[in-house]
Amino acid sequence: MRMSSSLLVIALGCCALVPCVLAAAPPESDQTIATRIDRLLDELDSDDFSLRARAFADLQELAEDEASRQFLADSLERAVIDAEISFEVRKQLERLRRNLPLPETPPSPRTDADEIDRLVAQLGDDSYARRLGARSRLLWLVENAETAELVYRRLKHRALNDRLTPEQIRSLKPIYAKARAAWLEDKGRKNDQAVSEEQLDRLVQRLAARTAEAPFPLTDQPLVVAELRDLMASDGNVAPIAQTLEARLANDDLDPDAERRFRDLLDLTKPAMAAEFWVHGKHTNIQRLLVDVPSETEGVGTSHFDRIDDKTAHVVCGVSLSEGDYPVGVAIPHPTDDPRYSTAFFHLVNLPNPRRRMAYDYRVQGDETLRFRAIARRTLQRYTDQKIAVTQRDLMIITQFAPEEVSRFAGHYLATMDDRRVESSGTVLVTIPRQQAAAMEGSSIHALLCSWLAQKGTQQAMPGLLEAIEKNRVLPPPQESPYRFDRLAALTIAARDPWPEVDQWLLDVVPQREGLVHDQVDGPEQGATAAAILLRRHESNPSDFGLVECDGVTTKQYGLETYRYGSPDDPKRVTEWWATHQDRQTEETR
Repeated sequence: MRMSSSLLVIALGCCALVPCVLAAAPPESDQTIATRIDRLLDELDSDDFSLRARAFADLQELAEDEASRQFLADSLERAVIDAEISFEVRKQLERLRRNLPLPETPPSPRTDADEIDRLVAQLGDDSYARRLGARSRLLWLVENAETAELVYRRLKHRALNDRLTPEQIRSLKPIYAKARAAWLEDKGRKNDQAVSEEQLDRLVQRLAARTAEAPFPLTDQPLVVAELRDLMASDGNVAPIAQTLEARLANDDLDPDAERRFRDLLDLTKPAMAAEFWVHGKHTNIQRLLVDVPSETEGVGTSHFDRIDDKTAHVVCGVSLSEGDYPVGVAIPHPTDDPRYSTAFFHLVNLPNPRRRMAYDYRVQGDETLRFRAIARRTLQRYTDQKIAVTQRDLMIITQFAPEEVSRFAGHYLATMDDRRVESSGTVLVTIPRQQAAAMEGSSIHALLCSWLAQKGTQQAMPGLLEAIEKNRVLPPPQESPYRFDRLAALTIAARDPWPEVDQWLLDVVPQREGLVHDQVDGPEQGATAAAILLRRHESNPSDFGLVECDGVTTKQYGLETYRYGSPDDPKRVTEWWATHQDRQTEETR
């Protein structure tokens, strides 16, 4: 089907039966771009191959033009959620979107039950393009908070009351799962249904009977189970449903299948928790527990948490965790010194009601990388907010997180927390090469953090790191580990990920003759290394200014070329060069 040129001025960008909102008219100069995009997208669905090819080439040019990239991104966002565009056009639009910025003005997700019903019907269409279009639009509606609940309730109604084709069932299952997950996660739901006594009695009677499976199995259980589970998503319904289930179970008149259904639902009403086990950023295991109910694993041991809220959980006994309080929602380092678990941590999740338990079941099926990042942010925030002094074991976990997040945390920690010596435990940061492990013996927590920054740190660390250097917050290096890791970290970041003011900082450091290796004669110097970085940043050769490269083993491991001055006049030569260089740059800009 040919795409209408009106597509680009309709904020909704969908079929004409849905109410539409006109996009705001761009300025006159921009109107020309918008009109051109409108025409090209119309031509992209032409019957003429040469016209289609030329239109796509022109759109590619617009995608590379800064003046039109944002307009094109907004236009394509509206286009791809149109359920009526052809498969060929959709493929080309997706190719174009890959290198475009995110849309600045996302289309309105306004919809109604009629449109959703039409899209569901379209999932069974003979045309693959129409089926794909309906699926794409339904998924887009589910991802919008404004429409996710309506989509879920309508899909549920259709599943309960209609006979759907196998193709519709196959297509609807992932959409339904996403819609239900969004509905469960929405804490501000306004349309929750309060269960009546009459409705509850009717559902329990059906639950006790042998019920038929649904034509579209919402949860792969009888429909009455799905309905009761959804009712329990409203906190006010949990107590009456639990009481009714318990009363019927007490009658002892249920067949085995019905009793299982009753007990499964009753179990869902009880406060619970999850204990996740992560190793090197991967979620490898999960233990689901009822609160204050010991859980025994044969051949392993018993886990018993007698209380938990959103901040703290208390362990009575555990397979790995000893008795005591533990934080919830953050990474808890594995307590053993066994090297096999050096990057392992536990993550405890509070699941106090059915809604959160059911939402969690969907959440753990989501993107593992995003879940790991969320744990990392909460963990680093906890250390920062509560001013927790990290241990070497903590650092083994922290340094797995995203370099930008760890760098930001490390800078703040170095600037605000006191340093202390590490205890020799035979373990070192996972990012430190094995051959360097011995060099870290007798070092300090701040030095360990700086060692990691020297290898993977980013400019986000610099405000705190420079403050720590200025105030000498890092303990002097011991004889066994004589490296000034704070200075090394600042210099490596300056070379690898320079911040806006890096040139001025390097220039300020140039006169400093302090060694990067404590008490090493003819060793690398802080000022000379800064001078070399500054010179190379502006395409000059350090050897032309008398700088002598040093062959330090540790500094080479950080990818940093280190230098010392060949004569006392070398720092002055560098500063004079810089002044001349700056004058020349100023002259060129006039």
